[in-house]
Amino acid sequence: MSKKLIKFILLGGILILSNGYFVKSFATNELLLASWNLQNMMSQQHFVVWKKYCSAHNWKPTNKRPPILMYCDAHNGYDFFTKQKAYLTLHSWDKFKLKINALKEKSHQINADIYAIQEITDLNALKLILDEDDYHLMATNYHISQNIAFAIRKKANLNPKFKLITELAIQNPKNKNQHLTRPGLEVTISPAKTTIKILNIHLKAGCKNYIIDGDKLAGRFTDRIARNCQILRKQIIGLRKWISDQNRQKIPFLIMGDFNRLFSWELREHYRHKKPARLAGSDNLDAKSPITDKTRLAYMFFALNESDRFVDRLMISFADRKVGKYLKRGRCLYGNNYFINSIRLANKLVLADGSDKTSGLVKIRSYERDYGDKHYGPTKALPSDHCLLYGRITFE
Repeated sequence: MSKKLIKFILLGGILILSNGYFVKSFATNELLLASWNLQNMMSQQHFVVWKKYCSAHNWKPTNKRPPILMYCDAHNGYDFFTKQKAYLTLHSWDKFKLKINALKEKSHQINADIYAIQEITDLNALKLILDEDDYHLMATNYHISQNIAFAIRKKANLNPKFKLITELAIQNPKNKNQHLTRPGLEVTISPAKTTIKILNIHLKAGCKNYIIDGDKLAGRFTDRIARNCQILRKQIIGLRKWISDQNRQKIPFLIMGDFNRLFSWELREHYRHKKPARLAGSDNLDAKSPITDKTRLAYMFFALNESDRFVDRLMISFADRKVGKYLKRGRCLYGNNYFINSIRLANKLVLADGSDKTSGLVKIRSYERDYGDKHYGPTKALPSDHCLLYGRITFE
């Protein structure tokens, strides 16, 4: 395995770009983690209702779609990047089962101890992919189409305790008809004689690489983008509160899931334009003060990582995305899924494989992989436009 590593240190936090290869599940002091967006995954009960409604609307998007139903064009077979027809249309349950089988195949390959799952209609959708005889399964049950879930391996004896984080479920105050955003889901586990918390999130889309409280730019920062960014900033407030609560109680933690934010862009922009987390015109520029509705934010990660105590800082792992055997160009949405962990958790972990004394605080090395050549093509059911992200943590 290559030992090449690029390490960025910013405001006391560490960002890691890693390089590595496929791994399997591990021993009792090691956990294999996976963050996985299943892209509009439905249970059969939801599929039947979705098909009846969307077929009556010619499988086209509609603003009147009930909040529990996936987008009507979700499985029309179009490529996200090219907007061209590239995959099989999944408008029958037999065709949809091809997607399910491909996702099950990937779950068997990865064989993770903990899955943080995004974009499922309900718990029954998750049960089509992962066996409840092997995993503790817990899903949110909001009246929305894209719920999130955890799957915790039973044989790992982690004694999971789940908690719904409602602060991330945001209603657009200017549009009460707009669907709620997804809540967060927390699990407390006890590996290797310690206690840690993991938070699964799926944040608001549509503000991936914009200054959150930026001024409108002609043809770029539109009203719609501005609305998306304002919903995201409300979620940032809730997320920062959760982080502060764990730090105050000195609980090691990990955040994983779909952030819908391009953190590599944030890093470049921060150093290029020297913008701090809080912009001029904020009610308070002091990083120790809470973020309020009058705080103008530039970047998400920097806003979450403002603590002046190193032990309360965050580390983020950028996945290996090297094009090659396990990942082909144009198959995955980029800049969505990450692992963000606290320094307190890092202090309980050993160095990742390939680290040495000079590379230092490399505790989670993560990898992103697609679904293999046999699952891509005009006669194939696309498993998901999100590739699976996984990484290993090893306790001291």
